[in-house]
Amino acid sequence: MASILWAYLKDVLTRLPTTTNQQVGQLTPLNWKQARENPLAKAA
Repeated sequence: MASILWAYLKDVLTRLPTTTNQQVGQLTPLNWKQARENPLAKAA
């Protein structure tokens, strides 16, 4: 569990400076987890 939390925080804090206000929803834990589980959904 801690490793997933660390991966989430690292990814979000890395992406945050270049994320637009329209993309902020992608950084929520639920959306982040879904994108991680299904990387092809992000490309569509």
